[in-house]
Amino acid sequence: MTGKRKPWYRLRNLLLAFLAAALVLFGWGIREVLEVSRAQPKPTVDSQAKLRALSEEVAGVSADVGGDAWLLLIEILDAMEAATSEVNEQIKAGVFTPRDEYDFEVDYTRVLDGHTLPDDLAPERRALELMRNRGVFDSLARFAAGAPGIKPIRGHGQINAQEWLPALVRARELARVRTSSMRIALADGQPWEMVAAFDQTLALSRTISYQPLLVSYLVATATETRVLAELRYELIEARLDARTCRLLLESLDRQQHFAPIEFALEAERIYFHDLLQWIYTDDGNGDGYFAAGSLFGSTSARFFDPSRAEILNVYTGLMDQFVEMSRLRPVDLGSGLLDLDARIEALSPRYWMAKGAAIGKSVQTGSTRLVRLEGTRLMVAIEAYRARHGRYPDSLARLVPEILPSLPRDPLHGGAFLYRRVHDDPSSRPYLLYSTGLDQADDAGAALDEFGQDLGPRSLVNPALTGVDFVLNEPRPLWHE
Repeated sequence: MTGKRKPWYRLRNLLLAFLAAALVLFGWGIREVLEVSRAQPKPTVDSQAKLRALSEEVAGVSADVGGDAWLLLIEILDAMEAATSEVNEQIKAGVFTPRDEYDFEVDYTRVLDGHTLPDDLAPERRALELMRNRGVFDSLARFAAGAPGIKPIRGHGQINAQEWLPALVRARELARVRTSSMRIALADGQPWEMVAAFDQTLALSRTISYQPLLVSYLVATATETRVLAELRYELIEARLDARTCRLLLESLDRQQHFAPIEFALEAERIYFHDLLQWIYTDDGNGDGYFAAGSLFGSTSARFFDPSRAEILNVYTGLMDQFVEMSRLRPVDLGSGLLDLDARIEALSPRYWMAKGAAIGKSVQTGSTRLVRLEGTRLMVAIEAYRARHGRYPDSLARLVPEILPSLPRDPLHGGAFLYRRVHDDPSSRPYLLYSTGLDQADDAGAALDEFGQDLGPRSLVNPALTGVDFVLNEPRPLWHE
């Protein structure tokens, strides 16, 4: 007679099973730690070469030509800063009468801000005079007449986006200088100098747009937006002759070659891929893990952070949607771009690398800059008609073909810009020129809310905003950015 079989789950068996499982887990953990300790990023793609090729292709220049133009720009920036610094030292030395107790530097916002040009601009005028006498503006004219400058990208290491930022900041200051000289030149009865400054600033924004970073595109757009706004203010405040208008139209045609937003998006994609290859390991099959710089951090990332393939899949899906949306008319986008930005912001913190700049808003900026560009072209054409005939046209159709070969369409929706003569305008404007905005409703050029705030710019990006239009010939505000 056999004894009763003992249950399998008795304490000794459970302990043995637990010990075996612990040994398996320990062995697996040791293997993972060893693999993490041995795995390192293995960059294989020369992303800097890809950026070089992309910039040259889109700008239509060779590396040598684009590089030479860039070096000329750097020389111009150095000379500009030297002249400004010299005047700043003179201000500190008491050469100029202080405008207030905090006035120690040349301040070009004094030129651009306000309804009227201030009288106390001696430091700013002196700085501009130094630049002119030292050939800064002559060099800038040569720069504007040539191919876009492309910052030379040398080496084969990791892309350093910070390399572009100092030059972008300096170029934006140069744009402020030349935009300021536009207003001063016109006030001094020198319309030809105003045209030259306008042309050179447009060329500057064009070059900035071809630098392969999304932030470069945004800086270029802001630069162009400011100089176009200054020209529109001057078209309201002064009467230009037919020759000046013709030169302005020629400049708008010559300098209209601006990098497309797709270029900036593709450059951003290359930068992201480059970043991945320098901070993620590579298993040879398109996957890997975040190399956190320490054994503990890398091991933790292996278990808790997304893999290289996973985060690349998320990022690529988002960027593909942005590129596709950038090809659509703004009116067909609705709130899609902002919704996509919201989706990025809502991503899990695990995908922190895919969360960055509001790319959707950047794409929107690209479409609104075209509205300002084409609207400014129309304002110049209207002024050219007035200079020839002594009166403003009764409709935009009068501009064709005498002034323009055809009327530009509103880039928002492909419809027409709207124009109407006015006779009792509070700002003494003889006409209103406006875009209906994304709602496509003609609100007779209404742009201000009940508090006097200009809502027009919002109508270019918000299809739900009704009751206002974007007026191109708005008077210069008291203060503006």
